[in-house]
Amino acid sequence: MDKPVADSARETLRVLNEKLSSLVLEASRNNETLDVGGIVWFEHVNLVCGEKSLTELFYIDLLGCKRDKSKSFHVNIGQQQFHLNTNSEQPSQRINGTIGISVVDLDGIRRRAAELGKQLSQNTEYLFVDH
Repeated sequence: MDKPVADSARETLRVLNEKLSSLVLEASRNNETLDVGGIVWFEHVNLVCGEKSLTELFYIDLLGCKRDKSKSFHVNIGQQQFHLNTNSEQPSQRINGTIGISVVDLDGIRRRAAELGKQLSQNTEYLFVDH
């Protein structure tokens, strides 16, 4: 990626991050339906994932997360992290809910989902639904 494009992408991410932060902060102040008031941002999410190669395929290859420099299996997406436990003795977690992620290149995610979907869906409950 050339420098002007990379700079433009970084600026776009910065602006989107500021808007998202503002929306989340506003919701935490004014939304009485929230279970716990004042929660503005998750710094990280801990997940039990199962097979490491499939976990890497999903978080790194499909979503575009970057491997953290720590010794633990953490991946970064912007300022947030997924702390991933691939202990094969524990069953993978199934989240009954939603984790929302904002991405700059949704078409890239769609393309990679089409390319990697067959591998990811073998012996897993992976399903990509494009809304």
